Amino acid sequence: MDEELEHPQEHMQEQIHEQAHEARERWIFWVAMTAALLAAFAAIASSFSGHHEHEAMLNTVQASDKWNYYQAEGIKQSILEGRLEVADAVGGATKAQSSKINEYKQKRKELGAEAEQLEKEARDHDAHHLIFSRSVTLFQVAIAISAVSVLSRLKPFWFVSMAIGALGLVLFAYGFR
Repeated sequence: MDEELEHPQEHMQEQIHEQAHEARERWIFWVAMTAALLAAFAAIASSFSGHHEHEAMLNTVQASDKWNYYQAEGIKQSILEGRLEVADAVGGATKAQSSKINEYKQKRKELGAEAEQLEKEARDHDAHHLIFSRSVTLFQVAIAISAVSVLSRLKPFWFVSMAIGALGLVLFAYGFR
């Protein structure tokens, strides 16, 4: 799979540039420039979206590992508590066993806090991923409408594409909050 994947907007971008070169109307050149700019923002937003998606998944896996460790420590604690009850009943409980139970409790508390923090980070990354992916979608729609404006020679479609592209820019900027 050495082939590079082509984004759908690349084909539309090529069509717009061809039409711009053939057209005598000056505004079509500006449509092509607008579409090129939108394509650049779509590529950047796509990169950020992928980054945040990856980080969300990584944090989720790490949180799951912490929760598994948390459970393992709980099992060790329960076993030791059972042994301590038996030892207590026969009069052989030790301070070392009691302090070990406290260690397990403290370790579980720390692991639970770490896991919750990782889950929070995963949710934050996922929220950023969604914002950036929606901005990519708006940029792609704007590019498609730009192509329609060039092919139909209807300037109002260009204005619509710029408005949708502006919404994409708002989401793109919001993704950095």
